[in-house]
Amino acid sequence: MPGISRASCRAARALLSQGHSHEALQSYEACVARSPRASDLLVLGSLYLRQGNDGKAIHAYREAIALNPHDARAYLDLGVALIKAQRYAEAVSELGRAILVQPHSSREHQLLAMCLFHLKEYELAASEAQAAQALSPSDAASNFILGASYLNLGFYRRAVPPLKQALAATGSAEIRVVLGEAYLGLGESRFALHQFAIAEKLNPQIPGLNSYMAGAYQHLGKPRMARAYYQRALTLDPNDSAANAYFARWNRLHGHYNRAARYLSHAERVAPNDPRVLLEAAQMALHDRNAVEAERLLNKALKASPEDIEARALLAQLYYRRGQLALAQKEQAMVQALQRAQERRLTFIKSTSVSTPRGKTRKIRTRAPSGGAPHLP
Repeated sequence: MPGISRASCRAARALLSQGHSHEALQSYEACVARSPRASDLLVLGSLYLRQGNDGKAIHAYREAIALNPHDARAYLDLGVALIKAQRYAEAVSELGRAILVQPHSSREHQLLAMCLFHLKEYELAASEAQAAQALSPSDAASNFILGASYLNLGFYRRAVPPLKQALAATGSAEIRVVLGEAYLGLGESRFALHQFAIAEKLNPQIPGLNSYMAGAYQHLGKPRMARAYYQRALTLDPNDSAANAYFARWNRLHGHYNRAARYLSHAERVAPNDPRVLLEAAQMALHDRNAVEAERLLNKALKASPEDIEARALLAQLYYRRGQLALAQKEQAMVQALQRAQERRLTFIKSTSVSTPRGKTRKIRTRAPSGGAPHLP
């Protein structure tokens, strides 16, 4: 029987080398059934993955590890199969074992960072992405995960350099959108809009892109453009939380409170922890004279977005009305500090433009601000 098993394994390898994957799969199944070896089980697992059979691939990789628990490749392949099955928590364990066996491979760190990102463990994802970047500085995936993790942690300035490096390597529309988000977080709306506009030309179907563009136009003081893009966002996706929050606000400011409440209710169902939604809910609570609920919502919004000037100003106003002067003055001081920081950023942005004789604006090259903002053409 050993001779038969060796013959079937040789036949399987020959079929695979000739590109006959389906026949090779059947031969490898026969091969490992008669004489299981770790190396053959790894090949069998990869053939199952090609077929989209994640469950059988995972089983084959686990059998290979049982036969050879010191093979870093087996843990890596198992981690990849678990990722394809969207079993990220299990993949974290297997990729961690791969790193213990082979600590100096960037691939394992990068995949582990990706799993942690999916699990919303952004601090750990950033740490693993940094480890991958240290081993392979130009790797686009590691730089993207690092930048996106910083963005989700609210470290907008730190997010920009790795995102720019990832963008330089790929030119991806999706990376441009995330980079634009980082610029929005920094208050650099012109740079954000530049990235969004290019992304729109490359792939106008990116989820959330219209709302991001609307937000940039809003910050630039172009309400008609903002409204048009929010309307487009809502037409494409009625569950867009930013667009629903915008129209809740717009209707409230125009005195249409019932309509505003409908938009807000929808936004709260879709994204109950979104700072924009929380801020608008606080405004509605104040309109309903529910100061306790407004305070709770504002504090929750500020926990998620500590630099939100409007939320802090509203909280200061609420404290003043209550006679809580110390708390009001503390919030007002924060508002003033944030406004000064915003003015410095706007001053820099304006300093990069000069008027032309035709009244148009031309960008001039100057030193980019810390954080790596790009020069606009």
